[in-house]
Amino acid sequence: MCEREHQGYIDAHNHSLNNRLELLSSNVCGCFCCLVIFTPNYITKWLDVEDGYLGPTGRCPNCGQASVIGSASCYPITTEFLTVLERYWFAMAELVPNPDPEESERVDKLRGKLWGIH
Repeated sequence: MCEREHQGYIDAHNHSLNNRLELLSSNVCGCFCCLVIFTPNYITKWLDVEDGYLGPTGRCPNCGQASVIGSASCYPITTEFLTVLERYWFAMAELVPNPDPEESERVDKLRGKLWGIH
């Protein structure tokens, strides 16, 4: 049972890193790059410290990205939620509405630097 309070889709990204144990203890996983939902037994490739990661990180069996979160994270593994994450983390040109104006401004500045706007 998930009893954790979450601060939103920004924090969900933390569950896509160093996540081997969490993914393997999940009933279902999803990739917020390609939006595919699958069971953890389909994850056969992992990135680790030698690849520049903090620990074992699952790669999506469909697209190969390290953008996988599992149901043990207590986030909903649904197409709708994965789409929100994809828009935030991969579709940099699109802005996902954020209820926190300070966070939105900070993210906009970071995106602007990435795209050479600011």
